Amino acid sequence: MSQIPEGFCQCGCGAPTRRHPKTIPSLGIIKGKPRRYLRGHHRRKTGTPYVVDPRTGCWIWQRSRTPYGYGHMWHLGRLCSAHRVFYENRFGPLPRGYVPDHLCQNPSCVNPDHLEAVTHAENIRRSSAAKLDSHKAQIIRNLAGHMSQERIAAIFGVSAHAIGQVILGKTWQPDQQRTKAVGSALETA
Repeated sequence: MSQIPEGFCQCGCGAPTRRHPKTIPSLGIIKGKPRRYLRGHHRRKTGTPYVVDPRTGCWIWQRSRTPYGYGHMWHLGRLCSAHRVFYENRFGPLPRGYVPDHLCQNPSCVNPDHLEAVTHAENIRRSSAAKLDSHKAQIIRNLAGHMSQERIAAIFGVSAHAIGQVILGKTWQPDQQRTKAVGSALETA
């Protein structure tokens, strides 16, 4: 394990610590020297912050989480998504405009092998809340010449505007166009 630099909490959270306001010789405290821990962090357990689920292979985050279940942690003085920190520790920085996507669909998982770098738009497409997918987009394009956008929207439970965006190829591009767009984004990153 790497040495935590002075001026950062020694519990491993990565948050910067304040400096001591006064000297207390009996406790070995010197005015102006950084504190070792943030308040209460000296009581934290320094073990692994995740538990491995043997059934799925997910590394389940055990520390603080967002209301949506994503782990978060202090890293290099900033509050970051835990899964992003684990991804970047394994694979290096994410290209600009990319986010780590959970292939396992478990927001508490920080296993880098369960994460893939994708654009934000692709991450939204893959989410369980997405009403459309590439197959439905192809059906929409096929129906476009035969019925109104409003009628198609009613069939798929989305807005007419969303149908228009699919037809124009602005969302849910045909696979060849999306592959080109992702490839060019990776080349420029």
